[in-house]
Amino acid sequence: MFGIEDYDLLQGINQPVLTWYAPEGRSEFLGPQLAQWIAKTANCLADITGEDNETSLFIALPSSWRTLVWWAAATMCGFTPSIGSSVSNRSGVNPHTSNSSGAHSPTPNSTSAHSPAAQADSARSEDAYQYALPQTIKDADVVVTSSAWQAQLITEQAPATMVLLQALGPLDWSWPGTLPEGSEDAIALVSSQPDALITAMAGLAEIHVDKTFDRNSPLKPAFLDPEDPNWFSTCTRAWRNHTRPIWVSPGTDLARAAKQEGLQPPLHQHYLKP
Repeated sequence: MFGIEDYDLLQGINQPVLTWYAPEGRSEFLGPQLAQWIAKTANCLADITGEDNETSLFIALPSSWRTLVWWAAATMCGFTPSIGSSVSNRSGVNPHTSNSSGAHSPTPNSTSAHSPAAQADSARSEDAYQYALPQTIKDADVVVTSSAWQAQLITEQAPATMVLLQALGPLDWSWPGTLPEGSEDAIALVSSQPDALITAMAGLAEIHVDKTFDRNSPLKPAFLDPEDPNWFSTCTRAWRNHTRPIWVSPGTDLARAAKQEGLQPPLHQHYLKP
């Protein structure tokens, strides 16, 4: 879990706390930057749920730094989010492996799967009624997804569910395309929130962090294991242990990333333990 003390910890580390290698390139986040995204997302969750942490939340996103932010904000506010799922047709075959949600999957969605053209083609070409939603998604009050096609299914098969479409591109400041009817732009909702943490829900998760943490000394870099199903929790433990998690997306040059981060072979010694 991620608690208010973890948030305070990130706020005070004015150096990189997360490095993300994706097909689009390398992204790096200072502690205050990541804390700000978590605060804005927590404020957003408080608004859309009426500060009711009994609201069921499903984070149907692939491995992404935005997935980490949603999970951290949710657990800090006392929610118990479900993470990861897939949508299959009634014969059990996944129609869009690249567009199915799966934060527990080691392979994140490809860049092309999130392009406006791919999203539009997917939404146009599929008959939503041919496919079945998992019951866990149908039962959710709020679903965050990066798939317009999945959002369409949810709004048609579970119309009472609030659907937030989350763009995952590093330069995205809104959903890159037409929003399916009944869904909302996650980035727009989050971005409209204050930078500071204002919701009283943030103190609901009781997590204790070592107060002797030296916030001025450099964090030790270490790779996240793409096979780790709880990589987001591993990030939290890493920060508490003065370590900067590094995610290298499958298909990205690991050796090149290691060289850029100053990590020497053998590379297996530089992985965080799940």
